[in-house]
Amino acid sequence: IPIISDTLVTGNLNFNFNLSGAGGGAVLGTSNAVVTIIEVNGVVQFSSSTYVVAENVTNALITVTRSGAITNSLTVDYATAAGGSAVPFTHYTPVNGTLSFTNGVTNQTFSVAIVDDQVAQPDRTVNLSLTSLLGVGSLGSINTATLTIVDNDVGLQFAPTNFTVQEAG
Repeated sequence: IPIISDTLVTGNLNFNFNLSGAGGGAVLGTSNAVVTIIEVNGVVQFSSSTYVVAENVTNALITVTRSGAITNSLTVDYATAAGGSAVPFTHYTPVNGTLSFTNGVTNQTFSVAIVDDQVAQPDRTVNLSLTSLLGVGSLGSINTATLTIVDNDVGLQFAPTNFTVQEAG
């Protein structure tokens, strides 16, 4: 029975197969079977659940990977998402867009612009998300990630580190 590949995301499909009409005195044993067509899709996800960038780096490069079946084309939407401790336009520039994976392509990247605010503060985080996959494939388990912006500014410090004080009197 030929199986025809398509571009629909349907999950695994089943059909029944029945044998009948044994001739010449033959006796059929088990005459029915269920055939399962296993859908083999590409899985798209972030290459890591965490990314780290120094505050003085212009752009954080984020990698999205596709594994499994890579012979068809698909697209996936990406975006910076609410909920991180970084403030949009103060610590980073929000982004959103669509990545296209054509036949054989396994990696795509997008960048998040980082703002060096010249203020000493704790490290900040940006939430990232993948959504709306179109084509034969599915989102993997790493469809959200966290980008940590490591602060590079120095706060108030004493210098030198050793003090000598003369007693009054």
